[in-house]
Amino acid sequence: WGPREALKRHEAEHDAAHAKEAAGDVAHLAEAVETRRGTVAAIKKTGVDMYGDKKAIDAVKDLQAATRRYLAAKYGQADSYTLDLQIKFPESMGGDRDVVTIETAPISLMPHA
Repeated sequence: WGPREALKRHEAEHDAAHAKEAAGDVAHLAEAVETRRGTVAAIKKTGVDMYGDKKAIDAVKDLQAATRRYLAAKYGQADSYTLDLQIKFPESMGGDRDVVTIETAPISLMPHA
């Protein structure tokens, strides 16, 4: 299993899924992101230079584009997103609850990390 096989798998799955993605099906977009994540992971396992190999770079760009489409379909189009994390501390720390608010980096700069 090498970069060529991973890229072939990715291209076949991408072509088959393109029509559903265009329709904005959130569940399908989530599957597309996971598929592309698997492709990138498979390429990484081969030890290829992820910053110098054109096929690896293309696979990463495709994962980033799929992630942007998924985020827009699921959460709406935005440059960044705000997350509220609800935290419950253990009883040994008083058992209090609190909320931590986090703003993501701009999606255009960091669409997938």
